[in-house]
Amino acid sequence: MTAVPAPPRRPELPDRTGTRPTPAVIAGHSALVCLLTFVLLFGVTTIVRWVAGPSPISDAVPQIRLQLLIIGGCVGLLLVGLILSRPGRTSGGHINPAISLAM
Repeated sequence: MTAVPAPPRRPELPDRTGTRPTPAVIAGHSALVCLLTFVLLFGVTTIVRWVAGPSPISDAVPQIRLQLLIIGGCVGLLLVGLILSRPGRTSGGHINPAISLAM
């Protein structure tokens, strides 16, 4: 049997300034990701409650397929807004803390 060489280790990537990120920078970016996740979850819950729950909007749109279309469009716009916001650009557009921690 021949030995398979181990893949080369990747060096730690510097941040945009060209320096290695400090724990404070990492903690700040993690806090932004948690904030973005909170806003996303709160926004989605609010959108679903107002469009599909008991409200004047759900009374005006009685068809569930149209309600789901409205919910999908609003959630998509919310995601675009969060990613393009200043905290979204700073965090790299990460909205899921589990993915950010895994990276």
